[in-house]
Amino acid sequence: MRVKIDAAGRLVIPLQLRRRLGVDGGGEVELTELDDKLELSAAATPMHTERTASGVLVLRPEHELPRMSGNTVRDVLDETRGFRADR
Repeated sequence: MRVKIDAAGRLVIPLQLRRRLGVDGGGEVELTELDDKLELSAAATPMHTERTASGVLVLRPEHELPRMSGNTVRDVLDETRGFRADR
């Protein structure tokens, strides 16, 4: 897929790709240089550990995350199941 880079070095990531990566305006992505290529991926969500009142250690995101719709959950499950079936 080709996209244009403007004079300030910005490029527009098509909506379909942003949705698949789970990034939106104001979000962060990781950019990695690999030989003569650039690799773009969704940035990991910063997390921290904390203990619940019952003493269970859990991971919590550093900031509020958007709620996932039922359709998104089903899509992720279907995609994950497809990945497992390919193994």
